[in-house]
Amino acid sequence: MTAILVRPLPFTVGANSGWNGNNPVSNLNIDHPAMVARSTGTTASFTVNLGSSQTIDTVALVGSNLPSNATVTVTAGSYASGATPAFVGVKDSAISTKTILLFSPVTTSSVTVQITTPSGTIEAQRLVVGKRVETLGINQNCEQTFDDLSVVETGRGFSTVEEYAVLPSWKAKMDFVPDDKWRNELQPLFLRVGNKRGVLFVPVSDVPSRIQHEAVFGRLSAPAKGEVLSRNNWMVSFSITGLAA
Repeated sequence: MTAILVRPLPFTVGANSGWNGNNPVSNLNIDHPAMVARSTGTTASFTVNLGSSQTIDTVALVGSNLPSNATVTVTAGSYASGATPAFVGVKDSAISTKTILLFSPVTTSSVTVQITTPSGTIEAQRLVVGKRVETLGINQNCEQTFDDLSVVETGRGFSTVEEYAVLPSWKAKMDFVPDDKWRNELQPLFLRVGNKRGVLFVPVSDVPSRIQHEAVFGRLSAPAKGEVLSRNNWMVSFSITGLAA
């Protein structure tokens, strides 16, 4: 099994079509669940510019309403995905769609995305374009939890509930991380995202049917830590809470 972390690169929006002017594509660059991009119909497309040539191997559209028979097509440099199903497997309607495309590294300054859904309109929370950090997977005893943000007030003979979202979280540990990966890939990632920027975490990226239930785009809710277990063997641990389900 392979776990991945991806830090989104910043981008500006180029040519685009089919989007609602009140919910533009630029919202896909903001780490806020309410700032969504929304289409006017069943098809929409956009190109994002990365500012300069970047090496990337991951494009993800997270927090969307796409059903499994919707398709997403990504073109980035020499990579062309073709029409790819929005997700594989079965998921409950309480879980938003995460369409994650992993490919061999390419160097490009722009990424083009085309989306088609069978009915209704397209809505998405965040676009993640970046280079993934891979580890051998999560350890035993990792925890997936669900944080209810609702406010429950109780008193003598009564209780009231002000309902808010329930957010998925992970307490993750990954060992057998070699020195070079810790110093050259994970350290820079954690230094850049801190607890203030979003990051994509996929605990098991090579089993597509698990991605919808386990992948999280969110912020670190506790400091990331690296612990030396033995020569050339780090244990990496962190907690992350999703921005949305």
